[in-house]
Amino acid sequence: MANLLAQNPTVATALSDGYMSKEEYDQLTNNDEVSAQGKLVEEKKTKYETIKAQYDAVEDDVNTEFE
Repeated sequence: MANLLAQNPTVATALSDGYMSKEEYDQLTNNDEVSAQGKLVEEKKTKYETIKAQYDAVEDDVNTEFE
């Protein structure tokens, strides 16, 4: 994994001195790709929570009806 990171010139530069400044960190994390992945994760989380709530409601109905 470290090898793959070092092949990325931006990451290699940020890690070259063994210290990552806030500016270097922001440059690596505040970009369109990272934002898109964060949005995708949030959408999947929301979808999961919606489906889970529906499942829990059905489970509650079944448990109530067939006590």
